[in-house]
Amino acid sequence: MCVPAGSLTSYQTAAPGYTYVIANWPTGPGTKPGFQYLKPSMYWAASARSEHPAEAGLLIGFLTTDPRVAKLFGVDRGVPANPQFRDALSASLDANTKMAFDFTATMATESGTAPATTPNGASDVQIMIGRYNQQVLFGQLSPQDAGKAFVEELQRSIDAAS
Repeated sequence: MCVPAGSLTSYQTAAPGYTYVIANWPTGPGTKPGFQYLKPSMYWAASARSEHPAEAGLLIGFLTTDPRVAKLFGVDRGVPANPQFRDALSASLDANTKMAFDFTATMATESGTAPATTPNGASDVQIMIGRYNQQVLFGQLSPQDAGKAFVEELQRSIDAAS
């Protein structure tokens, strides 16, 4: 079974009797180098309206850069995005976690730049795409009308969240 590198340890824990392999995305002859990117399993954020923005920044900095946190969190949240976190954990890896770390290191050399984080109000984009896709598939909307309606709905959602 192929699984995402960041989820390998969770899958292995849930079903230890299976053999797992991490595989790269399939590509075709015209695939441009750097088409994929490494995505952290989670992002840390603080409200722009926080009464303590400096402290929030310090907390996020601590949670994302201090090697002691790496040892506390381990790989429960996937392969850490921070190379110093991976270094702090490298001595205590089991075979599956080492496979995930090695795969991530290899992919880092082949990956492009990650896109900007999803803007506020756009987190339901996958649901919207699915809904408009179904409306096109069932003949309720033309692809052009679905595309226009999708962009308008997404923009309204982003505007409402701002």
